[in-house]
Amino acid sequence: MKSKKGFTLLELLVVVLIIGILAGIALPQYEFAVEKTRLAEGLENLSYIKKMIDLKALECGYNGECIAGNGFDYIELPFEGLYYDTKYWSYDVDNEIIAYRNSDIYAIGYYPLDGWSDLPNTTKFCESYSTLGNKVCKYLESQGFEPTYYEE
Repeated sequence: MKSKKGFTLLELLVVVLIIGILAGIALPQYEFAVEKTRLAEGLENLSYIKKMIDLKALECGYNGECIAGNGFDYIELPFEGLYYDTKYWSYDVDNEIIAYRNSDIYAIGYYPLDGWSDLPNTTKFCESYSTLGNKVCKYLESQGFEPTYYEE
């Protein structure tokens, strides 16, 4: 009698099917895990920018004219000007402090409640424009961010 060597076509199909199912489950979770690390960069930079603006506001006595507009030119931000782009984020410091994630995935930031004259009282927000953004905003909701979901 000959000994059987190798795998049958059915055995190979079962293995490929199992690998496909595992990949289908793992890839979305991996994508979200990667996005959480990118989110950490955005949150860290937003926090730094807000702290620098808060310090300037304290120095100005929360005078809105001193803080807004040209006042930002004197704040020690990690970039020059009011707009800044990194590989994954676009930062905008104007009437609010916002970080856009490739502008079509999601945005995070702070809205002053009563203009820049009341900076310590800000609302943290997350606006989602995608399925991945929805996951991120849902995750941030547990950290005090107010989510807004838009249709894709």
